[in-house]
Amino acid sequence: MGNNFSFEFKNTELPASAEVSSSQQFRNVIPVRRKRKRDKKLKSKLFKESYRTFRQMLSSWCLRNLHCLMVELEASWALRELTVSADLSRPPAPSLRNSLLRMYEQATLSDVVLIFQGRRFAVHRCIVSRRSLWLRTLLRQAERTHPTTIEFRLPPGCQIPDSPTPRVVDYFIRFLYCGYIDERDLSADEAVQLALMKVSLGVSNDWHGDMFDMIRQPNEDADLIIVFTRASSSSAGGAQVQPESEAAVEQQQCGSKSRVSLLKSQRKMPKCQYLCHSVILASRSGFFLSLISKRRADCSEQSDRITICLDESVIPRQYAPVVFEALYLDKVDLSLVSPGSSPPCSSLSEVKVIASGKCLASPLEEATEIYQIARFLEFPLLAQGKK
Repeated sequence: MGNNFSFEFKNTELPASAEVSSSQQFRNVIPVRRKRKRDKKLKSKLFKESYRTFRQMLSSWCLRNLHCLMVELEASWALRELTVSADLSRPPAPSLRNSLLRMYEQATLSDVVLIFQGRRFAVHRCIVSRRSLWLRTLLRQAERTHPTTIEFRLPPGCQIPDSPTPRVVDYFIRFLYCGYIDERDLSADEAVQLALMKVSLGVSNDWHGDMFDMIRQPNEDADLIIVFTRASSSSAGGAQVQPESEAAVEQQQCGSKSRVSLLKSQRKMPKCQYLCHSVILASRSGFFLSLISKRRADCSEQSDRITICLDESVIPRQYAPVVFEALYLDKVDLSLVSPGSSPPCSSLSEVKVIASGKCLASPLEEATEIYQIARFLEFPLLAQGKK
């Protein structure tokens, strides 16, 4: 007995669409490979050219100069590795965008409540009025009647297809605070409504420019006054520097002649008073956050400006421009240090400073002072910028 096994082979052919797709994939792979080869040849050619130029430059150098170059390159490489390891070991400092957005999400130190379709949005007057012309007008009109709770409404003649939802209004306020939003989380209709709201409410797209104007041209929305005070010693022969608030009181009591002389004397003095915004300082510095919160709780009316006096023995006045530049613009610039600590580099000024018993501050000493100020203010960005 034998078992008969029969096999039947069928000719299975691939569909035409599969053949076309495979051929298309093959055709797409060829240009990619050619591009990679061309880029590789170009990189190798550029490397050879730079190698040849570098070799021609070093061919005439002596061994001493070559050794100095090697030492500099090794030091630069070690400094780079140290910088990278330091950046990886410490948490990144939050930027101004993230800090302001956190203040809005947590409703910290908010002074205005916008109501839209039953939902309440706790915002900050200085931010929304600076970023939107319509909201600035709305806040000024409602300030006389009800300064804290305001009904948010669109301007007359606003051509929006459908009434925006509270979700769109929330994204609109987020755009006011940080200057950008991820529109992928919105639908197509919501994105159109958001774009029309920006145009209708007069929103500026230059977020950095608005932050720059807040520090350079503070208007009536500035709700905080920073005053630098110091005790003068009569033995040293120096004139007592008074805060501008006290000078203003004396200015009202004196006549016109005393006013002119007082203004002339104030022009010669370094600036000792700064108009600021509490939300900016509280979002960047833990020291200012706790201090402003206590002062706001003790203040009878929320619309009053808060005055904070800083002792110059702790925070010298000449470093104030650097600190405020970092608070508002995320930049640390040592060239903004006032000439109170580092006089002009001339022989006469050096002789005067040495004769008075003071010492010249070097850039390293200024950076160290700013780092200590940043640690005192609990301002991570300024501290990391000076490390």
